Amino acid sequence: MYSLVSYTVSRRTHEFGIRMALGAQPKDVVSLVVRTTARLTASGIAIGVAASLTLSSVIARYISGWNPKDPMGFVIVIVMLAIVAILACWLPAYRATKIEPTVALRQE
Repeated sequence: MYSLVSYTVSRRTHEFGIRMALGAQPKDVVSLVVRTTARLTASGIAIGVAASLTLSSVIARYISGWNPKDPMGFVIVIVMLAIVAILACWLPAYRATKIEPTVALRQE
């Protein structure tokens, strides 16, 4: 997840440079990266939960003693994925705030 966010941020260096040259604050850039990552993570979690609920009867056949509709299992996985997503986007978002607008504008 970290490498995907880092790659996405590096591809958007020019955009962040323009935003910062036009007056965006570092917190605005961090907020943009975090919101984008949160939106993608939420979409992935929703798709994963829907697929898991759909395939739960098939999965239950291979794992003995597992309740396919256990809400605690889903909650734990969702919380862990959300924590990992936030941690994964923090360093690339921080690096995006350190971009010099003049360097970013020359790039590409």
